[in-house]
Amino acid sequence: MNRFENKTVLITGGTSGFGLEAAKTIASEGGRVAVTGHSDDHLVDARQALPEGSLVLMNDASDPGAVGELAKAVGDKWDGSDGLWLNAGYGKFRPNRQNDADFFDLMMNTNVRGPVLQMAELMDDLNDGDAVLLSASVAPSGRRKGRSTRRPRLPASRSHAAGPARWRSGTSG
Repeated sequence: MNRFENKTVLITGGTSGFGLEAAKTIASEGGRVAVTGHSDDHLVDARQALPEGSLVLMNDASDPGAVGELAKAVGDKWDGSDGLWLNAGYGKFRPNRQNDADFFDLMMNTNVRGPVLQMAELMDDLNDGDAVLLSASVAPSGRRKGRSTRRPRLPASRSHAAGPARWRSGTSG
């Protein structure tokens, strides 16, 4: 089956985990993929796992300056994308009392600000009939110590995704 024949899909956070597995599946079903990550080891792994012609890009979702670089890198290779999966995320298990401003800022910059800015920059490069997927949480649900800084991503992501979805469907006010 070639569900992704002649389709192009960009996956942020696609150099490891289920982002990389999705990229491999899309490529195996006829699609072209671009994946992003910021870990040198994961970038090497993704280059080895994906077929020739795939884009494997160093990009830090927490860095606002990296958004324009990402759009340019993909735009230089493709004439638009058929799919965008904002999957990059950051999480770390640790007791709440160890959380500080730097830890919180990294978490929020990667999990909330990053996807908001990426969506704003990349929306105009999506082809008609596109698909956008936004990963909304980096942790399973349930209350456990040390998870309070990850929970804000879910409502922030829902709010962030609703506006562009209404705008693209023509139902915004």
